[in-house]
Amino acid sequence: MAKVAAVKKVPFFVIGAGGASLTNEDCTAYTVHYVYDTTSLANGTATAIVNAGGKTWFYLTADYAFGTQLQNAASKVVEAHGGKNVGAVRVPLGRRISPPSCCRPRHRVHRCWAWRMPAPISATP
Repeated sequence: MAKVAAVKKVPFFVIGAGGASLTNEDCTAYTVHYVYDTTSLANGTATAIVNAGGKTWFYLTADYAFGTQLQNAASKVVEAHGGKNVGAVRVPLGRRISPPSCCRPRHRVHRCWAWRMPAPISATP
């Protein structure tokens, strides 16, 4: 929509999308990104968890732009603060997942944080 708004020369107020691309590569003179983005979410959350001892991370990521951007931003924050990213699973939107399908033995480590990003992924016991 940002590119369409730029072509039509009309303002585009983004209040529901949180991808950092809207304030970076997809930003136009007609775009106002009025909410959080993946960069701010990753900086706040990942920094706090790593500083509290959560140094090893495995990601369950919704397979669309917001989930991918959030994982990429969080991965950078984790590494910048001395943490380690050990793996990730991309999950299609609306698909239910179970722990055995995403937690392969090679990814099992003590004190590993599994960050489910974002909410549309649901886990079953």
